[in-house]
Amino acid sequence: MAAQPVLPSTTKSNELLRFCFASFSQGFAGFCTNPIDVIKTRMQVDGELQTTRNVGEQMQNRYYKGLVRGSLR
Repeated sequence: MAAQPVLPSTTKSNELLRFCFASFSQGFAGFCTNPIDVIKTRMQVDGELQTTRNVGEQMQNRYYKGLVRGSLR
């Protein structure tokens, strides 16, 4: 009696599906985190990163009014 493999081999369709899900999840993660990094970097360059209240205001002004409103068009 021959030993059976522990895991069944993946087929081409499973590999394509995994690739599509990985691409989608990476794109969604970039869509969510990139604006936050841009805001942080701009605030550091402008010298505005001094208070936590200011961070909330900048998130509201730049993230919501810019990205969210633009993506809903």
